[in-house]
Amino acid sequence: MAEQRRGFSVHELLKLVLTIAAVVSLLFGAMGWAFLRWSEWREVPSRLLAVETRLAALPDKLSPNILDFKGIGLVTQKQVHRGGTLTVVYVVRRSIDCETTIRVQFFDHDKNLTVYGYDMPAVRAPVSSGFSSFAARVRIPSDLPPGTYSYWPVIMPSACGVYGPTTPPMSEAFEVAL
Repeated sequence: MAEQRRGFSVHELLKLVLTIAAVVSLLFGAMGWAFLRWSEWREVPSRLLAVETRLAALPDKLSPNILDFKGIGLVTQKQVHRGGTLTVVYVVRRSIDCETTIRVQFFDHDKNLTVYGYDMPAVRAPVSSGFSSFAARVRIPSDLPPGTYSYWPVIMPSACGVYGPTTPPMSEAFEVAL
């Protein structure tokens, strides 16, 4: 028996190649569409923007502190009256001598909220290589509502080069009475 060979015409071969190319294109197109539609790649620009925003804030966070603190601020009296004076003792080491302003603020433990008081020029602790105690006398605003508070200031240096604002640890809690 003679073997019969069937030959492909150029037309049939071209039709077969185009069919395979169309099927492969459709498969890759569907996979690409699904990848872009449902993947996290669509969120990359917004995530990069968030990273850029965080990185832009880093120089402020990396600036050295004008003061270093050990522990928290200790209060000498557990209850103080509105308009009175509170003494808070910190153990500090001062890195540089320059003008600073204290933003006096209090943390309200009852409302879990920071309450702004007032700004005042700072009494300078001496520049030191070691830690020493420093007593800060703080005027309690006469309009501060009664409650449980902690002293939580922000120390803002002015014209101190790379030194940025420093937030000491919160003081012990104390009661403000009428």
